[in-house]
Amino acid sequence: MSNLPKFTVGDLRRAIPKHCFERSLATSFGHLAVDLLEIIVESAIMYHFIDALLWKIHPIVWLVGWTAFIFYQGVSFTAIWVLAHECGHGAFTKYEWVNDLVGYILHTSLLVPYFPWKFTHASHHHYTNNLDKDEVWVPQITQDKEKDLKHLAERTTTLKGIVKTAIQGFFVSILGWPMYLAFNSTASKKSDNFVNHFMYSTELFKGKPKWKIHASTVGMIVWSCVIASLSAFIGTGMIIRLYVLPLLVCNFFLVAITYLQHTHVVVAHYKDSEWNWLLGALCTVDRTMGPFLDRKLHLIHVTHVCHHLFSYIPFYHSREVTEAIKPILGDLYVKDDKNFFAELWNTYKHMTVLEGNETGVHYWLK
Repeated sequence: MSNLPKFTVGDLRRAIPKHCFERSLATSFGHLAVDLLEIIVESAIMYHFIDALLWKIHPIVWLVGWTAFIFYQGVSFTAIWVLAHECGHGAFTKYEWVNDLVGYILHTSLLVPYFPWKFTHASHHHYTNNLDKDEVWVPQITQDKEKDLKHLAERTTTLKGIVKTAIQGFFVSILGWPMYLAFNSTASKKSDNFVNHFMYSTELFKGKPKWKIHASTVGMIVWSCVIASLSAFIGTGMIIRLYVLPLLVCNFFLVAITYLQHTHVVVAHYKDSEWNWLLGALCTVDRTMGPFLDRKLHLIHVTHVCHHLFSYIPFYHSREVTEAIKPILGDLYVKDDKNFFAELWNTYKHMTVLEGNETGVHYWLK
């Protein structure tokens, strides 16, 4: 068993101002109202006015305008997703039923099964970077170091390898999230059975209420029917531009954020025999996308270290919490201020498999 850090979770908790543990119903709903109002207003303006105006100016202007809207709408969808994530952790309000109701509605509107995600996401927090039990982005350990080093060199130095990496990265970024929901992709393998987030299985949900799994799936079916019906009124093309394509942008941000939260050259992965909860929680990286996106996405990627240590603390206290615990964490606090999107590309290229060894503590092969 690896040694614990010199400090304890209690030491960290005592360093945090007491008000940071308070969850304000008004503050949380205020952030939600702003995000929802922005999505509704910008969609209405685009549908009723800007779409026709841009087309009259020039088709290329129309294309550029819609591209900008789709990106921004996708960011706004991601912000809503983050608030649903707060609900899943009990950080939105102190009332569990309010958290679950709001989280269910928000995640369903983004085609996410709220309760199944909540259950497996809790498992991810419990077993972060545990190679045997983590729920997402579990990498492989090299079985042939020479072959994998050659493959790594090709990915990073040859045109063919770089193009192949770019194509793989594109599909992972867009389809990685639905693949995880539908096939439990990138999770640790618990059995040979087919498991996903839409059907009850003991591998993923043992001991959890079956009705919550089914309610989440039913909600997604109903919402899909609503979207399909709405397309009959405003047109399929408009639904694709207002909802479907922004949802793909949202999927990209979810993949990018969750991948980079625990992927870094200095961050280890552990076999279960060498892992403990605090070590796992500290296998987390704080990153930035710049002031605007940091604020817009409710700091989900900026203060993720403190989130893994105290997931029930609301995001609007997370900067203060981070500053309070950094002196105690010392060198164990990992932060990367490099360009977020450049680092996403670099990790796709350079971090393919883990180094093999007998210690049970594994870093990326390089």
